[in-house]
Formats: sequence, structure tokens, C-alpha cells
Amino acid sequence: MTLDPAYASFTERELGSLEQGKKADFVVLDQDIMRIDMSKVLSTKVEATVIDGEVLYGGIRPSGARLFDISYLATRLRDHVLGYFPA
Repeated sequence: MTLDPAYASFTERELGSLEQGKKADFVVLDQDIMRIDMSKVLSTKVEATVIDGEVLYGGIRPSGARLFDISYLATRLRDHVLGYFPA
């Protein structure tokens, strides 16, 4: 759920954005499925699965940052999103 639906359902304190202390459901993939050739999508591997803010699958990133480190995740997400919307 993103911020607007979370606000509409009065759950914006718990859901709707990636912030420390909020719940989140997402996966981390080993390649950007929006940019790779369609023939490679099925070879994509899941590096981590997070449900309600808890890492249920995955471990330590090569950089040493743990997947549940919200600062690391926010930076990865920001860099990923900015790649789609260059200045």
C-alpha cells in the first residue's frame, strides 16, 4: 500500500512509505526487471523477501549492509527510482 491509500485507510503511521518503524512488503531482485531484456526476466533471482517489515528470506548484502537496514534500503530505492526519472 502506498501513501495515499494508507492515508485514506487511516494507517499512514504504519504503512504507505519506507520509513523506520513502518511495516513494508517487498522483494529485492538481483536484476532490474524493468530494464533487462524480456527473455532474461524468468532468470531473475530473489535476493530477499520482506513481509510486514521483517526479513523472511535473504541475508547480508555484498557491501555488508544488512537488508533490514532502512537507511541502506531507502538509498537503494531512491537510487533505483531516480534512475527512472533523471533530472
